[in-house]
Amino acid sequence: MKKYIFWNFLLLLLLWGIGIFLFLGPTEESIGKAVGVSLSDPKHDGTFDKVRHAVSGQVVTLSGQVASEEDKTAAETLVRKEIRTPDVQPQRNPVIDVRNNIEVHAPLRQRPWLIASVFGTEKRIEGVLKEPNHRTALMTALNQQIPAADEKAKSRANQILLDEKSWPASNWDQTLSTLPDFKKLLEGKADLAARAIAVSRVDGEWKVYGPEATDAEIATYLADANVSEKQVSLALQNLRTMRSAAEIEKERSEQFAKMQAEQEAKSLQDTKRIADEMAAAEKAAREKAENEAAAKKAPAFVGLSGTAKELSVFGAVPNEQEKTNALQAVTTAFAGAKIDSQALVLDPQRELAAQGAWKFTAAPSDAPFVGIFPHGADGKFFAADVFDSELSQSFPGLVANASTWSSALQTFRVAQTKAGTLTLDEPYLNLLSDGKKITLAGEIADDASKATLIDAVKKANAGLTLDDQLTISPLVKTVKDLGATVAKVPTFQANMSGIAIARPGQEWRSAVIHSIYFQTGSDRSKDQERAVAQMQRVKSLLPNARFEIVGHTDNVGKKEANTKLSEERAKAFVAYAKAAGIDAALLTARGAGPDEPIAPNTTDAGNALNRRVDVMLK
Repeated sequence: MKKYIFWNFLLLLLLWGIGIFLFLGPTEESIGKAVGVSLSDPKHDGTFDKVRHAVSGQVVTLSGQVASEEDKTAAETLVRKEIRTPDVQPQRNPVIDVRNNIEVHAPLRQRPWLIASVFGTEKRIEGVLKEPNHRTALMTALNQQIPAADEKAKSRANQILLDEKSWPASNWDQTLSTLPDFKKLLEGKADLAARAIAVSRVDGEWKVYGPEATDAEIATYLADANVSEKQVSLALQNLRTMRSAAEIEKERSEQFAKMQAEQEAKSLQDTKRIADEMAAAEKAAREKAENEAAAKKAPAFVGLSGTAKELSVFGAVPNEQEKTNALQAVTTAFAGAKIDSQALVLDPQRELAAQGAWKFTAAPSDAPFVGIFPHGADGKFFAADVFDSELSQSFPGLVANASTWSSALQTFRVAQTKAGTLTLDEPYLNLLSDGKKITLAGEIADDASKATLIDAVKKANAGLTLDDQLTISPLVKTVKDLGATVAKVPTFQANMSGIAIARPGQEWRSAVIHSIYFQTGSDRSKDQERAVAQMQRVKSLLPNARFEIVGHTDNVGKKEANTKLSEERAKAFVAYAKAAGIDAALLTARGAGPDEPIAPNTTDAGNALNRRVDVMLK
């Protein structure tokens, strides 16, 4: 009997485990979607925009920020009581517990408030409202009670700030209908006594104060809206000094001009101080890097480019003897080949392997190649179209940066383009502004085109300085007509960052960090390393930047295949960017397939523009 009970218990336990396995995954996904939909419902007016959620089993963990304790409680209540999942328990809330880790951050949203003050025929109303029509209705009602002398007086009386991100009025209709009757409040009063103050939290009520009310008393009443005593003092300045709004406005203008001049002077001092600190930090970092580099020597290496019959040798070795050894080893491996060793340089900082020798091997075929061989280690051959970044990833630490490979291989690549083994790359342009300086980067084929582009960028952004990082390269195509590019150069606003890209000869695209273009059916592109370089520039300007990688295709072939290919392209670049040092947490990817073209798919040129991956600011 005991044995029977034991085996039945094990069977029940197994069935329970299978049920949990089959049910838990769909439940987590369904709950996650339902919670996201509920929190982002427009009826909450953006209250939970900064709230994040995670689901484990049927337990929901809330994190992020809201503006008040009430909102924190409301988010938890919503998840505990209102979540419904159509595919799992559609009539019941599947959430069994909520862990509320939301932080309260009051400055997230301003609550509405109003301070109306009247003395004699002068009036003034300050505060914050969300809706423009609310401000209009309130000023109309107040002007009906105490008519303004002219339109300027009306304008001076209206000091209500409109903030579309602020909280909506909790009871606007009653707030408007219960506006105090200032005529009655001032009736029978004269001189200093003929003053009145009315304050509202825009919750359907007004509180009336006499002229003796203190700033602290009124600020306490408006504490929920985070109104300071200084704000109250400014709002009631007319009433307390018995001066007209015109007089106050003139004085404020003078004070503002003085304050602005003082701030500009301080800003210049701060800018100089920050620049000095940054220069000192950069110098210290540079010296540290130099000291570390001196302490840790880079490996000696030899690079080969060409064919099995004609080779160019480049790289760095520590002395003449090792150069001779290396060239003898190359001659042995490539017997009978014509060898040019002018680019093999001496660098005393290069280090030889403690044990080992040069391990050159014969080329894998007669096709043009690039080969890299560190001293004492196995080397590797690459196809002629290898990217600089691919060499850096395969042999980290051999050169300071990818541009070193570019310089070493330029002669080889120019020869291969002339021979037809390689094709010329597309030129490209990037504009990046930090609000004070514009960086123009990219590659262009000739000096005349560069001069034309620089002139156009300067004219469109006369108030900003230009940092010229545009490179002349013999490995990109020449563009005959730059008309579309120079005609509509983006104009960036002062003190605001901005990004734009273009292929020379085409119009600019704003808000795109870089576009990576592909041949049909390929997920490999020269633009990948260009995109990473530009992402690094953006990160230096915007430290909190995050990136969305969006894959696109032309409409050649089936849509399903294209959508899959676009996802593969996006994911391939994410992997590439991670390997190049971009933090994986900053990257998201999606595939749009052929659904978001930037050119008609009716020509080869249009198809080529649509086969791309866009790197966007998220």
